Amino acid sequence: MGISTISGRIIPISEFKQRSADLVKRLHSERDPLILTQNGRAAAVLVSPEEYDRLTRREEYLEAVAAGVAQADSGQLLTTSQVLDTLGLSEKEVNSAG
Repeated sequence: MGISTISGRIIPISEFKQRSADLVKRLHSERDPLILTQNGRAAAVLVSPEEYDRLTRREEYLEAVAAGVAQADSGQLLTTSQVLDTLGLSEKEVNSAG
């Protein structure tokens, strides 16, 4: 039985139950998520562990950038010397490493 939905990535949960091993293998070879439906409505989204990790890292990065922008907007800035002191580095060390 083939996937009978428009995109091929939206699958009724009953079909997922029948073809779970095959569909989970597809998660590892394709980056796109599988959207499981129940009673015609989206019920769950499945992604591979690698894709989940990638999405989680991306979200953490975007949150850190947003926090940095908010700090800069509120005037919470550090000088180069302050950053180097915090990292325990000297300007000479940084210049010689580059």
